[in-house]
Amino acid sequence: MLSSQSSRPYTVGSFRMKLALFEQFIEEFTYVDEELNPEERQQILQARLTNGYEPFCEAIRNLFGNDVSTQDLKALFRKIALNPDAQVDWSELFGIGGATDEVPDLLLNEDTSSVITTSKRRFVGEAGGDKKRRDVVQCIVQVPKYDFYIIASQKGIICQWSSKFRLQSCVDLNESSWVTGCGFLPSLRRIAVTSERALSLWDYRAKRKQLTIYQIKPLENSPQCMIYIPWKTESMNEDTILFGDDQGYVNMMTVSSKDLHMKNSTAGKTDSQIVTIEPNKLTYALQRRRFHDDWVIKIKYFPQLEMFGSCSPSSNCSFILGNLEKILDHSPVRELAVPKGVNCFDYCTKANVIITAGADKVIRVWHPLIFTRPTGKLLGHLFTIVDIAVNEKDQQLISLSTARVFRVWDIQTLSCLQVFTDNEVRPGEKRISCMLFDAKHDRLITGK
Repeated sequence: MLSSQSSRPYTVGSFRMKLALFEQFIEEFTYVDEELNPEERQQILQARLTNGYEPFCEAIRNLFGNDVSTQDLKALFRKIALNPDAQVDWSELFGIGGATDEVPDLLLNEDTSSVITTSKRRFVGEAGGDKKRRDVVQCIVQVPKYDFYIIASQKGIICQWSSKFRLQSCVDLNESSWVTGCGFLPSLRRIAVTSERALSLWDYRAKRKQLTIYQIKPLENSPQCMIYIPWKTESMNEDTILFGDDQGYVNMMTVSSKDLHMKNSTAGKTDSQIVTIEPNKLTYALQRRRFHDDWVIKIKYFPQLEMFGSCSPSSNCSFILGNLEKILDHSPVRELAVPKGVNCFDYCTKANVIITAGADKVIRVWHPLIFTRPTGKLLGHLFTIVDIAVNEKDQQLISLSTARVFRVWDIQTLSCLQVFTDNEVRPGEKRISCMLFDAKHDRLITGK
């Protein structure tokens, strides 16, 4: 326990006592049971440091009073956060020692800090939007051009949220099967949603009385994920979708405004607002190719590379990267085989690396042209990694495990910058199902 601040000026004896208490405090603040393995020790330390800045400052000021500046306190705390085993000297509290030499100037500015401010975390809404029922967020998609988010729940509630997290529109697809993915079609100005049985199109601008949901079904296999791609079509009123299914196929579907005419569709028996379109009546035939020998978990398109990627829990073909033409001409693609497969992946433009992660708890960094061996590995997660996101501006990677533990990594140095957890657990909540890093507003959005 630290002693209270003395009202008398420093004396030789009192200052030595304060230094002894300071050394004792630093030792207790950074101590972790030595019997734990390095990963567990690091996780406990980072969890303590995540919300420990204010108690740290209060304890130091109880010892030395206001003689210690906020800048020196911040520099010392970040030095400990970056390396808890680093040697700490009392002189660093008064700007005499090497705190500013060892910690980059960038870290002294809180506005450019590399860590995520967990204290500003807030709850913004329910997965079911304005539908009063228990549900889970299945996917989150950002539409930068129109500055809004699409959030799809597992039970078929699709919501449009503004960038200020105001609910703008919401619809229930009335699907008996679970929703697996969603995306935005810019030419048709519709929101596309994949479920285990169909692909649905919703005009989010239509009034409720004029609402029509088009469902393309039956599909041969069960869609598991989807993404919009800027495919070269013959008309401005067409959009192309890539979706992966439960049999390992990557499917390419082009939807035209002509396909949404009533002559190509049939109204549902129970709800006249739901219109069914058979896939064989679409203007363009469905193209597909089997890349994986297990279901496709995620699929993404990287415009910088003009390539798409997909991943699978298969250990034989865990991840593939290829041009869109590869789906049509069946030519070879680049592929990876990772033990226990790949659950998630992303691409960093500045560093020009592909990042994969999965059930083996290892994050691997690859050059897009060299898949023979990873250029780096990130270790630290103790549970299966379910999602990752890249912060291009700060060159950071954010990873999420099934234990609701987030890790923030520096992509250039491959070092861990921060570990934090979601402790706001409500009844029935076990996992965070998805996340999105919004580069435009510099924030992390999660769904559960």
